[in-house]
Amino acid sequence: MTIYLMDFLGGARFQKTALQSQPRKFGFGVFAEVDGFGKAYDLIAQMGNLNLPLYRTHLMWKDLHNFNDSDIKEVARRAKILAPIYKDLPNYRAVSPCCEHELNPVQFERFADAVMSAMPSGVVLVNSPNGKGKGHRSNKYLNEFHGDDSRAKAGDGFSFDGTNCVDSDVESFKNKDFLYLGVWNSQCNGRRNAADKTPRAKRKFWPTEKQIDSWVWLFTHKRAAFKLPKEFIAKSHSDQHTVPPMGKDQKPVYITPMTLDPSRLQFRLLNGQVLATSTVKKPYNKKRPDGTVGEQIGWRYYFDTAWGFEHSEKAIRMQGNSQVQLFGDNRKIGLVDPAFRGGTFR
Repeated sequence: MTIYLMDFLGGARFQKTALQSQPRKFGFGVFAEVDGFGKAYDLIAQMGNLNLPLYRTHLMWKDLHNFNDSDIKEVARRAKILAPIYKDLPNYRAVSPCCEHELNPVQFERFADAVMSAMPSGVVLVNSPNGKGKGHRSNKYLNEFHGDDSRAKAGDGFSFDGTNCVDSDVESFKNKDFLYLGVWNSQCNGRRNAADKTPRAKRKFWPTEKQIDSWVWLFTHKRAAFKLPKEFIAKSHSDQHTVPPMGKDQKPVYITPMTLDPSRLQFRLLNGQVLATSTVKKPYNKKRPDGTVGEQIGWRYYFDTAWGFEHSEKAIRMQGNSQVQLFGDNRKIGLVDPAFRGGTFR
């Protein structure tokens, strides 16, 4: 059975929130040390007290993925710090020498030797290659793939690292028999969204407990069926623009094509009872390559009164399932599950 993993990679920067929000049935993943994030060894040790099913630590990250033999000494040093912590941890312990590397098997073996010589018995070594075919798939060690890397197979580890889980078709990954499936969103690395290029030391968009609750919902509940017109985008989360998130931040946002333009949208239970009403429609425009606003291509609506998973939770409480009707100006448009992404993915 797949273990779900909270991939709190930048967890050294939000230790209190991570500890308070970590689900006991999920594993825990983190960077041991990264410039701008700090050191996470104390956090790993504290997570050990929670008796989680899995612990996975990446010892080193490099922005250019250009690991080489000169990094082995530093990786070995970090392994020696992690080793006594891992010795006392329960359950499955895994360690990755270098996250998203582009090493060949011979080069990687030197990193593996340096790490495993320090580790207590029972620790599993993880091979974490860079995506898009870069970095090798190992026949010896546990492989962990990220984002849109199609090389992931049953028995591998997989993390949404690099592709926000709230913008992904999470449901399609749940039955792939991965050893573990990592929950990741940009806030795990302190970024407002995937396009945020703020240097690590200056990042401030760290997860809140509500955000984490919403991510966990995606992995612990089955998505109800969506039925929507073509080119309709249904998102459980809008981007976060403020710290802490306020108003429409991280709330459901629905985008219709130009031909579908009601003044407002509504979530209605299957018996017709109104669950929530959106804000008034606003233009949805393309963004030009330089970041300026381009032509209008649709209409945008925010449900800013509650998080998507809270709407789904209420629907389950009131009618027994999370599927709700989507209406626009008293005309039925389709069926949705507010906690999940649906419609067109782009």
